[in-house]
Amino acid sequence: MYYFIVNPNSGSGRGLKVWQTIERIIARKHIEYEAYLTEGPEQAGEYAAAITESLRKQYESTSEEESTDETETADEHVMVIVGGDGTFSEVLNGMDTDAPVTVGYVPVGVGNDLARSLRLSRSVNSRIRRILRAKKYRNLDYGIMTVDGADGEACHRRFIVSSGIGLDADICHREDSMMLKILFGKLRLDRLSRFFARYHSCRSAVPSKGYIVLNGERRVEFNNIYFVSAMLLPYECGGMKIGRDAGRGNGELSICVYSNSSRTELMNAMRCAAGGRRKIRGLRTYSCKEAKIHTEIPFLVHADGESSGNAMTDIQVSCVKGKIRMII
Repeated sequence: MYYFIVNPNSGSGRGLKVWQTIERIIARKHIEYEAYLTEGPEQAGEYAAAITESLRKQYESTSEEESTDETETADEHVMVIVGGDGTFSEVLNGMDTDAPVTVGYVPVGVGNDLARSLRLSRSVNSRIRRILRAKKYRNLDYGIMTVDGADGEACHRRFIVSSGIGLDADICHREDSMMLKILFGKLRLDRLSRFFARYHSCRSAVPSKGYIVLNGERRVEFNNIYFVSAMLLPYECGGMKIGRDAGRGNGELSICVYSNSSRTELMNAMRCAAGGRRKIRGLRTYSCKEAKIHTEIPFLVHADGESSGNAMTDIQVSCVKGKIRMII
C-alpha cells in the first residue's frame, strides 16, 4: 500500500503538476494508494502522524497473534513524500518512527538539500519508478534540536539534514521571508533569491563569543562565531556544502563551527561552500552523538532550513541512529 503526502505548493507551485504526473503513472499500473494533499503549514505532519499511528496499531495487533517480521511489514507500507525539504521535515516531525513503514521521496522543492546529499534523481519518472520497484534502501539517522520555549519548557524539533544557529539560520529565514521568492521560483531563478539572501546575511552578520560541549565532556571555546551547524548530510541552505564528513549513517552529528575575525574571509567561505570546494578557511568540524551550543549574542536558529524567527543563545542537538528506512 502506498500513502502519498503531497505539498501542491512546493517548488513554487510545481508540486501539484508533479503529483498529477505521478497519479497518471500509478493509475496506469493499477496500484493501490491513498493521497493526502496539504492545504497549510504542518498538515503534512498531521497526515504522517495519522498514517503511522494506524500502521503501528495494525502491526502490534497482528504480531500478538502471529510472528511478523517488521522489515517485511515495512515493505508492504510505503509513505511517499512529494515536496521539498520543508515537507519532508514536517512528515519527520509528525510520524511515529517506530511504525513499520518505509519512506519514499520525490523532491520538488527549491533548495533540495536532502535530494542533493543523497544523490536522488530530480526526474519524476525516474524517482517514482525507483519507489515502485524498490531495490535499494538506506537507514537514515535523524537529529533532535532542543531549545527553551517561551514558557520555559523544552521544545524539540527533529531534523533530517541539519540544524544550526547563526548565519545559516539567518540565510534560511531571509530567503523564506523574501517577497520575490515565489516570483523567482516561477521564473526558475531560485539561485538569484539564494544569492541575495546569502549576500545580505553576510553583510549584516556579527560574530559572537561562544562555545560547544561535545558528548557532555569536551568543551571548545571560540571568539568569533558566525554560525554553528549540526549536520547529518553534506548540504544545507540550498546547496552549501558545509558538512563534508556528514552522511555516514554512523549515529553521529558533524558539528561545523565557522569562526573567523575577517568579514572578507566570511564572504569567501560562503562562495567556497556554495561552490562545493573541499577546504573552507575558518571552518572547524567535530563528530559527536550530542552537543550543547552557546553564543553570547542571540542568533536565529533553524531545523532543516525552517526558522521560527526567534533569536536564542543556547540550543542542544542529538542524533538518533538509523530509524528512517528510505528508498534510494
